[in-house]
Amino acid sequence: MEFTENPLARTLPPEEKGVANVVEEGGEEVEEVEEAVDLTGWWGGREGLEERVFKGHTGGVVGLAISPDGENVVSGGRGKALIVNSMRNGKELFRVDNAHPECIRKVAYIPNSAGFVSCSVGESANLKVWDKFLELVQTLVGHNGGVYCVTFSPSGSHFASGGHDGKVMIWSEPGEGGEWARVQVLEDHTRMIWAVCFSPDGKQLATGSYNRLINLYSFNEGNAILAHTLEGHTDYVMSLSFSPDCKLLCSGSGDKSIKFWNPADGSLVKSIDQAHTSYVSSVSYSPNGRVVASGADDKSIKIWDASTFELKHTFDALHTFGVEDLSFTPDSNFLVSGSYDNTVRLTNVAFPTTASNLLEGLKGEDPIMVKEAILTLIKLDKLFLLSAALALVRERRFSEATMLLRAVWKLMREVSERL
Repeated sequence: MEFTENPLARTLPPEEKGVANVVEEGGEEVEEVEEAVDLTGWWGGREGLEERVFKGHTGGVVGLAISPDGENVVSGGRGKALIVNSMRNGKELFRVDNAHPECIRKVAYIPNSAGFVSCSVGESANLKVWDKFLELVQTLVGHNGGVYCVTFSPSGSHFASGGHDGKVMIWSEPGEGGEWARVQVLEDHTRMIWAVCFSPDGKQLATGSYNRLINLYSFNEGNAILAHTLEGHTDYVMSLSFSPDCKLLCSGSGDKSIKFWNPADGSLVKSIDQAHTSYVSSVSYSPNGRVVASGADDKSIKIWDASTFELKHTFDALHTFGVEDLSFTPDSNFLVSGSYDNTVRLTNVAFPTTASNLLEGLKGEDPIMVKEAILTLIKLDKLFLLSAALALVRERRFSEATMLLRAVWKLMREVSERL
């Protein structure tokens, strides 16, 4: 069987609508336009990243964030150091040891900027603003006790922080002198704040607390007004993530569940009880909105279908201790995870997830669907299915990898015999 050029090896210009073929019909030439396949955002992407492990931390990694351009990741944790790594070549670019007196809880990049904000626990905790070279720009005080979470509005004009004191503070963009200033304090929770999250359109702010509640605020020009209080979790709320279209809010909790809410009216849409065997420390929607990733203290990372809420894949051998934070790369193909095993990992989640989809077709004995899917993938990338099988082997799912390889081999022989 003759293999042609891998279409993923070149860049498709935005204006390329399809491939034209000229055929004869009734003595006249008719142009058939083959629909172009959008290769961004799932099957391979364009980032050219590779899986890798960053091992610069001396303590558990609790918080991480990807730079707006998708090139770097900043991380911090129990080792008190802030480290910026290049995701493309794995090099450590910048590092500050003892960036905070105690454990660094979260970090967040400033949109449209290379700088970021970090926060930490402890009585001497505070918020710090850094530039892209990890030079300290400003220290912000106001919370009484540890600061557990921080998040930026999409425009970068404001950010919110949540603390041990049960308060959520809103900070405004730098004014004269380039300093951030506190403009609002929300005191609707009665216990410490574990999670804060802005909606992608910047119109809503969600906060999760140790009191098991989620508060939803309407947000306009730095002014947050309480709209709904969501009740349903039976333990503290640890993580929040809005869907890209702002129609759903996902929450992860100490009760081991993942819940999906309708922000418009505060109603519960779906609850995945016992999603993990331990507390769910992080949830994250992929930028393309197709899947949701969850990480837990049980060491596992799970990928869920964002439409059906069904489990698509489980990574149970990436980390040796609990997973604390997750973030997708802009093209949705890679996931960055931080763990108490002192590492940050960059993992390809597109290959194994799609392999699981194919396996569902195989197990469902739907040969037509499977054949069409595999033929499509072969057309896109000759090595895709092999990579998917290798991903399953890495996860020790040997019988499924064998099943996939046998199906691919049989199909490729059939295709070869017809050529």
